Amino acid sequence: MANFYRRFLMAYVIILIITLISFLFLYTQSALIIEDSIVNSRLTNLRMISAELDNSLTDIVHSVNMVANNSQVRSFMHISDPYGGPNIIRVMETKVALRELYISSPILEDIFIVYDYNNVVISNRVAWRTTAFYGLHFSIVEMDYSEWRHLIFGENHRFRFIPAMHMRLGAVNLEAIQLISPIRAPQGNRGAIVSLVNANAIHDLFASIDIAKSDGSISYIVSPEGSILSSTGASVNYINDFPMPTGTEGTIKFEHNGISYLMSYMYSSLLGLTYVSVIGSSYVLAGLNAFRSMVVIIILLMIFVTIAFSFVFAVRQARPIKKLQDTVDAQMPLLQHSFMADMFEGKLLKDSDAADTASSLGIDITGDRYMAMAISGNSGPIEVHDLAKMRMFVDTYAESNCNPHIKLSSVSLSGNILAVLLIDDDNDLEKYVIEFSDSLAKDMHTSNINGVSIGIGSIYTRLTDVYKSFSEAIEAIEYHLILDSASTIYYFSDIPHNSEFYFYPEEEEKRLLNMVRNGNTEEVRAALNDICSENFINRQLSHSMMTAFINHLCQGLFKIDRIGVTGEEYLKKTNKFCEEIYQLTDIEKLTHCTQLYTTLTDSIREQKHNKIHNIIAEIAAMCKENYHDPDISLVGLATHYKLSETYLSAHFKEYTGETFYSFLQNIRIDKAIDLLTSSQLSIHEISVNVGYSSYNTFSKAFKRKTGINAGDYRKSMRS
Repeated sequence: MANFYRRFLMAYVIILIITLISFLFLYTQSALIIEDSIVNSRLTNLRMISAELDNSLTDIVHSVNMVANNSQVRSFMHISDPYGGPNIIRVMETKVALRELYISSPILEDIFIVYDYNNVVISNRVAWRTTAFYGLHFSIVEMDYSEWRHLIFGENHRFRFIPAMHMRLGAVNLEAIQLISPIRAPQGNRGAIVSLVNANAIHDLFASIDIAKSDGSISYIVSPEGSILSSTGASVNYINDFPMPTGTEGTIKFEHNGISYLMSYMYSSLLGLTYVSVIGSSYVLAGLNAFRSMVVIIILLMIFVTIAFSFVFAVRQARPIKKLQDTVDAQMPLLQHSFMADMFEGKLLKDSDAADTASSLGIDITGDRYMAMAISGNSGPIEVHDLAKMRMFVDTYAESNCNPHIKLSSVSLSGNILAVLLIDDDNDLEKYVIEFSDSLAKDMHTSNINGVSIGIGSIYTRLTDVYKSFSEAIEAIEYHLILDSASTIYYFSDIPHNSEFYFYPEEEEKRLLNMVRNGNTEEVRAALNDICSENFINRQLSHSMMTAFINHLCQGLFKIDRIGVTGEEYLKKTNKFCEEIYQLTDIEKLTHCTQLYTTLTDSIREQKHNKIHNIIAEIAAMCKENYHDPDISLVGLATHYKLSETYLSAHFKEYTGETFYSFLQNIRIDKAIDLLTSSQLSIHEISVNVGYSSYNTFSKAFKRKTGINAGDYRKSMRS
């Protein structure tokens, strides 16, 4: 019996040990999976934040550099009295220059220039004396005017970020980072461009992708000097005791004030900023700690329960892991689409970073050479259902691809453009792209998808150059659409790259505007056709020179006020065209431009037509009233209305159906007939009364109209 119990207990102990080892293994693996998922998820989110903030800040720095190098802005540094005499015009011109270089950014609150020599602050909206500006329009809670001025022009007069401060701008209270960009001059006069970056907008960006939504989360940005520029979730003083991140990216576990933290950080080499997100380990591993406590309790209970219960518990504990994985999988398509779109739009900064991000998202983009294709509508966005069909064609072709060295992937971009990436590692790309594009064109034709073009860019060896290939593909489509090519597939390599200048001399422009002024629609159409044929067909211009020609042609529309006659409908269309011109493609510009030229010409022709008809109506009424005046003549009337005799005669016949002299003669003879039957005047007197100075002329005209002479007519009427 003792041996039986010993053997039973031994077996139970072995089963218990196996069960405990299984639980420990599950716990360890669960901890690793959860921690790795959290770290990878936070690093991925941090990459997206750093990329978006880098893009926004780089745009701001680029705009600031353009402002700093603007001659109008720099010359203003040497004006001692900006409000004296004509210098007030310089103030307005500097505001205009700043307004033209101002960019719209979700994180940019305002940009203004501070001049040291003349104590003036200029923004795109206001211009103040510095002392009035600081206090009335702008102020910082933490410092007075002298401290702020020293901050800008002190010994650290250089490009740098100033940590976020509470300030007032106009009627708005905000927290903002100051980006100080000095403007230097040989004379020693100083200036600085101050850009206010809204800290709350940065906080919102962190919160938008769940970096700062979790309880206990802290996010902040570290400047190149190591100072905290902006933080959310904790004060700067509290964060200053955190360990300083080193390297490009990674995670750090540390304790502070008895709390365990997990830090994720990402360094950006563009501006030297480090983006940091910190979360308490108690929140990160809350489920894991609960799991560990439960395991301990279960271990104690397993002494008295069977192995089956342990197995059921182990299976149950795997469910949270699966739920976490399902959540990650659900967000994966959105992240993959965002990465591909950024690649085609040129937002990837480093090949290594792009490859790592693609790998973490499950996208295989490894290869030696890259080529991009663009599929776009000829006269507007592709219909959504047609876009879905073409996406299906690409995916089907990729699945049936028999070449192991070629990889295909596609993504739909804004404007309903389908972007396709082709990758190879064995120099098969040139041959493959021909087969693929031909097959795709045939599929579109078979499915009755018309009005769509395929553009193909050049081959590049770097992943970050994919956007160049895609831009070339778009350029190839636009170039051939301008030429009204009948093909479907266009290669960037087929675009001419010669530097021959376009044909549109000043005399040709004057001739075109004169045709518009004269209302000659057909001549305007013919002239536009000749000019476009010369540039697009005969000269084979490069795409950049073609764009320059189209812009020059469009500029003629802005000279239209010199003609002096316009139509209301034309003015509405022109104003809309001027507002949208910088958002249009070259083919859209050319189409709208030529339509507006003909619309204006039609409007002028109609106005002139109405004017001459009004003049002819006046002449007809005058002839009926003053028919007895022998001095009425076409020459005199043409001189009176400042028209040529031929022009007036032609339009008079068009309006009345007869020549001017025939019209006047009929009025006079009709009046003479009336006098012959109703008066006792002699025929000679009647001829004078109806406007004839010569009796012979009257007699001939009367007989020509009635068939008999005036005397016989009177006798016949009295007999």
